[in-house]
Amino acid sequence: MSNILAKNLSYKTVFFLLILIFSSSHGEEPQGSIFKFGNKNIEFIVQNKLVISKNCSQISPPAKCMATKSIMNVSFLAINRMEGGVNPGARICKMQAGGHVLLGVDSKGNEMTFCRFADDSLISNDSLIYASLQNDKNK
Repeated sequence: MSNILAKNLSYKTVFFLLILIFSSSHGEEPQGSIFKFGNKNIEFIVQNKLVISKNCSQISPPAKCMATKSIMNVSFLAINRMEGGVNPGARICKMQAGGHVLLGVDSKGNEMTFCRFADDSLISNDSLIYASLQNDKNK
């Protein structure tokens, strides 16, 4: 019984720490960040603390954008039961959101991973983590 309590306590501690980290640092990316994927440049905006491709904000209604829809049911707690990959955002992208992981590079050489969907919309994997933590917190 104490082993189960310790395991639940450790998940709760990790969950709390991740919420603290993302709520204090996430969303600091400047509006209009551009990342390069191969030869293609894609502009991103910060919308409700989520880094999302600008084309997603132009889809009407916004709920039709797959990147926006992807955040509705993602769960950080659920990835503890999944296998594969060490990046939680990438695991959420592939296993829960149904996207493909891409690596983008900005003009300063900074790398960031994104989740790409069939409609060519993208969301940062960090945003998927943030959304999954918020979803779990609100359950």
